Amino acid sequence: MNTIAYPRIRRQSRCNGQAYPAIRWLLPVLLLLSGYATAGGRGEQFRSAALEGSDELSNTVQSWLFPDAGRRLPLKERRLQDGAQRGLIPPLTADKGFTPRVGAAVEYQDNLFFTNDDQRDDVIAVLAPGLRYSNGGKGWNLEADYGFEAARYFDNSDLNKVFDAQTGLLFINRELSRRLALGVSDNFYESRDTSDQLIPGVLTGATTVTSNDLSAELVYSATPNVQTSLAYSNLILLTNDSTATDIRSNELAAGLRWLFTPRDTVGLEYEGRRMDFNRVDVATGHSVLASYRRQFGRRFALEGGAGYVTVNKSFDTDTWRARFSAQAAVTKQFLLGLNFNRDVLLGAGVGAPLLENTLNMNMLLRLGSGLRFGAELGKTRFKIQDSLRTRIDSVDVLGFMSYALTDNAWIRIRYSHNSQEVSGTTIRNNRYLATMVFSL
Repeated sequence: MNTIAYPRIRRQSRCNGQAYPAIRWLLPVLLLLSGYATAGGRGEQFRSAALEGSDELSNTVQSWLFPDAGRRLPLKERRLQDGAQRGLIPPLTADKGFTPRVGAAVEYQDNLFFTNDDQRDDVIAVLAPGLRYSNGGKGWNLEADYGFEAARYFDNSDLNKVFDAQTGLLFINRELSRRLALGVSDNFYESRDTSDQLIPGVLTGATTVTSNDLSAELVYSATPNVQTSLAYSNLILLTNDSTATDIRSNELAAGLRWLFTPRDTVGLEYEGRRMDFNRVDVATGHSVLASYRRQFGRRFALEGGAGYVTVNKSFDTDTWRARFSAQAAVTKQFLLGLNFNRDVLLGAGVGAPLLENTLNMNMLLRLGSGLRFGAELGKTRFKIQDSLRTRIDSVDVLGFMSYALTDNAWIRIRYSHNSQEVSGTTIRNNRYLATMVFSL
């Protein structure tokens, strides 16, 4: 069995807020519902992929929705992944070889540029083709995926673009020995959807954001119950706005996990970062987190962690960090989750680190064969760590329903709402999205 879990393809979503992909190198068995970690954002705390993501979720509570069966599940029961922006990535239909797909979507937004004045609404039609390649053998596997979205704006035709959004993933996992495994991944994302950013009001108009996260991790199993990890990550966050701040970050992380009883796990992780804000300053940061996880049978699990984070130079940040997750399988068809995260992140276009406090609740309900309903509610408070210490309060609401028409065709309808308050001014946006994807 491979030591490093297969990663989900991640999209930059402001509901998941992708500001800083502080990749949690504490091993996957410590994570619960993947509460944080992405290229450019708040990871997977708030988006449908957090509910419908990868089938490889051996680290979570067990139910029909998250079973051990993994890819042995019937295709209709596997979960979808988010594509570039409005598209979908269908479940893997073949363990080896190429799997092309084609998707189509229609979206309505009532505040296209996420502004307080001159608000514009629009209907957007999207074509979303993609191609996935999978291969593997004893002790290794490879996954690669690329997708793009061509968009037509009915009222704002000047925004029409063939490559409106793009995503790419390359992941290689190799067991170097019975105790040592290596994983290398590259996640690429590009989008000009303002509401798809961590703090939408920072970037005006149809600003294109490009994110690339290159990572490598070594995992060593000292004993069957003790594992260590060492990882490196390089993140680039760019925009096509000449006045916005581009960000480059390098991170080195180390983790230790000890399963001291069949139900109890303790962990310790360290992260060191070098953050280059091209228009502002270069800073270094350090953080530590100690965690504890308790598995209460197969239906309920808790994880909590606390630590410290510091960032030097002009940002002068010294504060506590914390993480908490709870997940319960109320029935075999019904999952509930609760997540809290406090940490320092990076956000596209923001010329300083962000102190984040996020509380997220979610649910997933299997209504029938291939039919799922999910909902999420998130509340986040950001504080920009510059001299002004500007506070931003954000509320996110999401609801979706997905259905497998056949083993090769899926549909999903989704509603999302975001409201953001800065200095007494509140900006809101509502999105309605219907998507269909065919695996060819």
